[in-house]
Amino acid sequence: IITSLADAKHRLVLVVGREQFWRKVICASEVARVTKGMTWIFTGAQRASWWSENDPDLLAVQPECSGTVITEYAQGAITISDHGRPIGDQGSDLLSCLYGYTADSFAVLVGDYWSSGYPLNSGAGGTAGNVSDFQSFVAYGVDGVCIVAYMLQHMLAEGYSVEDLRQPTQEIFDEMISFLRGGTSFSGVSGQVVFE
Repeated sequence: IITSLADAKHRLVLVVGREQFWRKVICASEVARVTKGMTWIFTGAQRASWWSENDPDLLAVQPECSGTVITEYAQGAITISDHGRPIGDQGSDLLSCLYGYTADSFAVLVGDYWSSGYPLNSGAGGTAGNVSDFQSFVAYGVDGVCIVAYMLQHMLAEGYSVEDLRQPTQEIFDEMISFLRGGTSFSGVSGQVVFE
């Protein structure tokens, strides 16, 4: 594929996926001896400076595809990031679901727990990490919990019991889904969340 792109003089390549896949695509350019200078556009889950890391799985198959080589080929790449983050200054808006937090302050809180472990677990899960590497997963997960909380709040206000919601009939389930699809909107960790 990479050779055919180069032969056809295509210089702009959009790659959707994860950083491991992106390294393989760029490695293919090295293996095919494609002239450096393609414009790469990457979108998907990514960590900062992903291109500079040595990927042991890739190096086992293609030893010439070190982080240094990938960096040379990725020079000038455009990475579409900030997935899972509010747009502009929305990060300072109070969240609808997590009272007292903004998206920015909640991200700091999660980052602290990510790197040191949740305090009640005496450090369990406290392996070092950087939540900003996977901010979108954290933000979407938290917003997903909020969606469920809003749906449960609605259903309880409609008079359903917790037991009704634990084992819903088809009719109750349909009403739950209808609520979610009926214009649910709130200020979430990932930005404005809207279902239409």
